[in-house]
Amino acid sequence: MAVCACKPIPVVCLLRLMASPPPQYPSRAQLSVDVNFEKSLPDAPALLTPQRKTRGTSPLPFFHPKRAALREQRLTFRKKSIQPLPVLGRMRWTFPFPALFIAVLVFILATFLLLYLAVFGRVPTPDHSAIYVSEPLTRTLLGLTLTTISTHAVSITVPFLLSVVAYSVAGKWVREQDEPNPTHVPLPTPLQYGLIAKMLTKANIPSAMQAGQYLRLARGRIRVPRAFYLALGYTSLILGLSLALILVDVWIHAAVSVDFPISRDRGASFTIAFNESACSGSCLNDTATQSKGLRIASNSSEDLAIVTLSDASDLAVVVPQTVQNTDLETPSFGVLAQCENLTPICAPATRSSACPFAVNPSLAQGGGLSSASASMSRSGSARTSRTSNAVLPTPTASLSSGTTILATSGSGANPQHVVVRLRWPDADNWVPLSGVASNVDGDVFSWAACALTFSNVTLQRLRGEYSVAAEPTLVEPAFASVMQGPLLWQFGNLQLSANLQATMLSAPDETSAIAALNQGLARLSLALFSGTLQVIEPAIQRTPSPGPQPALGRYPIAPLTIYLFLLFTYALTALFVYISAARLQAPIIRSPGRPAANAAQLTQLRLTDPLAHVAALYPSPGHAVAPEDVRELFLESEDPDAPRLEAGVRAPAPGVQPAFGVYRRPGPWSGIESG
Repeated sequence: MAVCACKPIPVVCLLRLMASPPPQYPSRAQLSVDVNFEKSLPDAPALLTPQRKTRGTSPLPFFHPKRAALREQRLTFRKKSIQPLPVLGRMRWTFPFPALFIAVLVFILATFLLLYLAVFGRVPTPDHSAIYVSEPLTRTLLGLTLTTISTHAVSITVPFLLSVVAYSVAGKWVREQDEPNPTHVPLPTPLQYGLIAKMLTKANIPSAMQAGQYLRLARGRIRVPRAFYLALGYTSLILGLSLALILVDVWIHAAVSVDFPISRDRGASFTIAFNESACSGSCLNDTATQSKGLRIASNSSEDLAIVTLSDASDLAVVVPQTVQNTDLETPSFGVLAQCENLTPICAPATRSSACPFAVNPSLAQGGGLSSASASMSRSGSARTSRTSNAVLPTPTASLSSGTTILATSGSGANPQHVVVRLRWPDADNWVPLSGVASNVDGDVFSWAACALTFSNVTLQRLRGEYSVAAEPTLVEPAFASVMQGPLLWQFGNLQLSANLQATMLSAPDETSAIAALNQGLARLSLALFSGTLQVIEPAIQRTPSPGPQPALGRYPIAPLTIYLFLLFTYALTALFVYISAARLQAPIIRSPGRPAANAAQLTQLRLTDPLAHVAALYPSPGHAVAPEDVRELFLESEDPDAPRLEAGVRAPAPGVQPAFGVYRRPGPWSGIESG
C-alpha cells in the first residue's frame, strides 16, 4: 500500500488513497448483529425538556396575548403507553336491578288501577265526565286506596332510581375521559362534580334547581360535561313525575265523591200518600193535623219537608226526610202559586170597585177537608174518588183585621183562586215598597189575587238535588179543594206574614216582591196540607244481603287520565334507566387479592356514597392523605391549568399503592399527548 510522505495531507494524496484497492486481511469469523430487540431511549434530562411558554404581556405592540394563547400548542408530550388497552365489561345485573323492580312494581299498580276502573266501572249514568264504580262492601274506596299506594310507592322509590341513574352518569364520565381527543370533551370541575353528587344523593327539587341555576350562569363562561347534562335531565324528569303524581293524587281525592243509590224495588215502592185516616170527619179542629202542618211549614218535621224548585217555575213539592243520602224517584204533590198585585186598587186611599174586598168583604167561605176517600194508584198518586162531603165552614180568624186568605172559586176548580190581604202591624221601621204595600195608620198592608195549581208530580233526587222527572199532572178539582182547605182555615196566616216580612217587604222591586209572595204562599199551602200525608214503604220480600249495600264511587275522568299517564311514564322511565345501566360497558379494574370490579361501578360509589370521600380524606395509617385545597374546589376557568377530575386508578403519592378514586389532572391534553 502506497503511503503519502507529506505531513499535511494534500488533495492528491487523498485521491490516491481513495483509488488504491482495499487491503487484504486473513480470513476470520463473520459477526452478526441481532436488531430484533426492543429499543428504549432514556428520558430526556429535565433541563432539556421543552417548557411551555408563560403567558403574559408582550413588548410587541401588534401581539395580542389572548389570540396567541388560542393558537398556542403545548410542546410537552406523553409517550404512548405500551400497556394493552383495558378490558371492557358489563356490570352484574344485580346492580341496576332496583330500576327493573321499580318499573315492574309501578306498572303493576297502574295496570291494576286501570283494570279496576274498567271492570267495576260499568254503572250506566248520564254523567259522561266521570266513571261510576261499584265499591266493595268494606266501605273503602278501593280506587283512592290504589292511587295513594301508587303515589307513595313512587315517592319512596325515587332515591333508589336515582342511584341507578348514577351508573349511567358514571359510564358517561368514564367514556368521556377516554376519548381520542380529550381537548374537545370537557371533564367535570370540582364544583360540577359536587353538584352532580348532590343531585344524585339528595333526590329533591332544590338540588335540581341549584344545578339548573348553575347551568344558566355557566353558559358562555365554562364548558359543561355531558355527564352533568345527563344527571340534570334524569333528576329533573324523575322528580318532576313524582311531584306531578302527588298533585294529581290530591286533585283526585278532592274530586271523588260517593253516592248511595236506593235499590230499584225500594224506589218503586216508596210513596208519599194521602192519609185517609188522619182525622175522623172534618180535620178543621184536629190539633194533631194542624200541628204537623205547622212543623212542616217551619222545617222542623222529621219525616216531610217542603222544597221550592227554581227549575220548575218555583213549584213547591213535598219531599221525604226519612231517607237521606239516597237517590230516589217517588210520587209526590206540588203547588204552584201565581199572584197578581191588587194594592193599587185595594189601598184605602185609592180603593176602587174592582177590589174584591170592596165588593164583598165577607168572602169567608173556607174550603173543607173531611175524610174524603182517596184511591191510591200504583204510582202512589192520591186522587179523590168523590166530592168532599163537608160543608164549607166559616174560618176561625176574624176577617176585619190581620192577614186574611179568602177563596173566590168553588170546590170544583183547579186551579183554585184566592185573594190575600197581608197585614204587618206596628211596622213603623219598614218603608213600604211603592205599588206593593201601603202604610195605613202605622200598619203595612198588601193585597193580591192568587191562583193555586195543585198537581201530582214524580219527584226525583240525584246526588242530593231534587227535580221533577216528568211533567206535573193536575189533580182532580174535588181533591184540589181538599188540598186548599187548611190554607183557608187561617191558622197559618201568622207564619205567612212573618216569612214574607223578611222577603216581600225587603224586595227591591215589584217583580221580586210578587215572586216572594208566590213562593211563600205555595210553600205554606202545601205544608199545611202535608199534615195529612204519610210516607208509605210497603214490606217487600227480598233476599237478605250479607252486608250493607255497595256504594257508587264517582271518579272524574280528567284527573284519572292524567294520573294514569304519569304513572305509566314513570314506569317506562325506570325501565329505560335499567336498560341503559345494564348495557353499560366500562374498564374492568383488577386488584391483587380482590375481586374484579367495573370502573362505572366504582365511579358510581364516588357519586352516591360519601364514605368514599371520607376514606380518601382520612385514610388508614400508612397511607398518604389526599392533598386538597378548598379554594380550588370552586375554581372554574377555561385555562388549561384549571383542575379537571378523572375517575380511575392512580397512586395518591409516590410509594403508595395505587387505588381507584377521583383525581385531578393539570389540564386538558392535546391531540399529540393522546396519540
